[in-house]
Amino acid sequence: MNPPDMATPSVLRTRSWMTMMGFILIGVLALGFFAYQLWKYKSTPTVGNSQRAPATMVLSMPPSGDSTHVYAPPGKSVSFTGNGFTTHCIYTDGHEGIVGDPTSPCVSGPMLYQFVRDTTGKPNNVTYVFN
Repeated sequence: MNPPDMATPSVLRTRSWMTMMGFILIGVLALGFFAYQLWKYKSTPTVGNSQRAPATMVLSMPPSGDSTHVYAPPGKSVSFTGNGFTTHCIYTDGHEGIVGDPTSPCVSGPMLYQFVRDTTGKPNNVTYVFN
C-alpha cells in the first residue's frame, strides 16, 4: 500500500487555502491587538500637564469640629475655599501651624497633612483643590 501523493492539485489547493486563512487570521489578531492598545492609550487620563481644571472636593465638618485629614500629593499644595473655618497644618516633627495665626503660622516645611476646623458652631462644608 502506497501513501497518498501529497502533491496532487486538490491537496495543494487545500494547503494554500489553509496558509492564506492562517495569514488572514494572524493579520486580524495583530490589527485587533494594536487597535486595543491605541484605545487603551487614548482612554487613559493624562497626569501632569493636563489642560483640565483641577477637581474640586468637599470636606464636611461637624459644629466646632475638625474635618478629615487631607494629604497632599508630593509637590502639590492644598487650597481651601469657604467661610467659617481655620486651616491647620501638621508637620512631620509633630508641631501644628494655623493659617493666619502669628503665634503658630503654617510655614514651608515637611508637612504630613492639613485639616480645617469649623468656627461657626454649625455644620459646615469647604471645598479644596490640589495646586
